[in-house]
Amino acid sequence: MKHLKRAITLLVFVLVFTLPFAASALDAGLKTETIPQDEKAEIINTVKFTERITYTPQAVKCFDVREDGKVLIGTGGGGTAIIVVYDSFGNYQDAFETEDPGSFKVMWSGNDIAYYSIRGQRLYKINDDGEIIDVVRVPSIAENSIYQNDILSATTRKVGDVTYTMTNESTLADRFASSFKKIIKTDASGTTVIYDASGNHRNNTVIKIIIFIAVSAFIITGAVIQIKRHCQNNTGDGSMR
Repeated sequence: MKHLKRAITLLVFVLVFTLPFAASALDAGLKTETIPQDEKAEIINTVKFTERITYTPQAVKCFDVREDGKVLIGTGGGGTAIIVVYDSFGNYQDAFETEDPGSFKVMWSGNDIAYYSIRGQRLYKINDDGEIIDVVRVPSIAENSIYQNDILSATTRKVGDVTYTMTNESTLADRFASSFKKIIKTDASGTTVIYDASGNHRNNTVIKIIIFIAVSAFIITGAVIQIKRHCQNNTGDGSMR
């Protein structure tokens, strides 16, 4: 019996200290690696999640829902990632921002927030004051890519009998969209909009259309000028003959 206990203890020791990747302490479902304490301290001292004083709803890039219905939203752009918290009734609670030039995902880790910087290959755990309380490295391996695509990028979250969905209210648009203007909650009583960035989303769309028209007009005008010059040159050559 003693030999059996020793064998089990040895096996546990080997598994814990020799496996290359361990399940994250952040409960995020990603395979992670620990970061040396001195490097971790430097990261925590350098990377900041700053609380925003105000927040205007923007298009949703990713989201997650806690067991109590609290909604975590990832949005932003232009090198700034924004993390927003709404309660189960769609009331704004809090928001934080951080500098991140790449893509990112957000998820709940218990009552804390887990922020996954994809380009930075780091997974941060922050509390409700925006303070980093843990950070681990996320290696580029197949398991993490699959989890990111199938779970973290999913447009739907289900909590009990309640379904939460990111949507642009168009089947075709939703299929190809990288961001969404609404989050809706569907339960036995019906469907409720708990997050709506339609106004800001519409403004961004109008701006993109204006830019597209302006660029197209510039290209067409340039092409017309070149054609006219070519025709004039050909006419001049003909008259000289």
